Amino acid sequence: MPSRDVNYWISWADLTFMLFIAGLAAVAVSEERRQQVEQDLTVVKEELENERRHSNPCANADRFLAGFSTCVARETGRKQLQRTGCFVTVGEDVIQFANDKADPVNSSAADAVAGCLYENARQFASLEPAVFEVITIHVDGHTDCVGASTENQVLGAARALSVYSRVLARADGDTVWPSPVAKRAFLGRFAVRSFGESRPVEGSGCAGARGWANDRRVVVSVQLATERPGSAVAGRGSL
Repeated sequence: MPSRDVNYWISWADLTFMLFIAGLAAVAVSEERRQQVEQDLTVVKEELENERRHSNPCANADRFLAGFSTCVARETGRKQLQRTGCFVTVGEDVIQFANDKADPVNSSAADAVAGCLYENARQFASLEPAVFEVITIHVDGHTDCVGASTENQVLGAARALSVYSRVLARADGDTVWPSPVAKRAFLGRFAVRSFGESRPVEGSGCAGARGWANDRRVVVSVQLATERPGSAVAGRGSL
């Protein structure tokens, strides 16, 4: 037991100093904890990305892509096929639009691309249904950066729909479908998107008039990343 004569009184200055030291220690612990959490999150993200790359490989749709690309080249004179990871783009500058318009400048080029897309996708779906079921065909509308971004988002969607409607018309007029369900399943592999002004082509930079015409476009791309596990990723299906 301490002696009753000991004085335990602490001045405000001493108490303030002690609280200051305790605060510094708490901040140090907090900062160290924050850094540890950030490191842990980085490790988890890297592990998830590595798992995604190995468990979700690109599907083998070379037959479809080759046929589609060759058809576009034959019909429009422009052969383009760019691949980045599991995304393949065909005809980046084929379907273009006038300022503030939703109808293609060259309707015959849009018809040709839609026809090539539909015919080759339908054949591929028939020959390799298991592979076709794990790819997604994107029809993406783009605009230049003139005007409000919200309006450009709507305009990009209208441009994409102007091309997708051509694909839809071919599907509706085709008598090969065994049932409406089969046709809906086929069209379910298409995705219509709008990027508005958010993805200008290289060189435009939304500065001056340079490149704006090329920004006003619809791009068809194929996502080859599988959406479900299975051996059909690189295999060849049959009816």
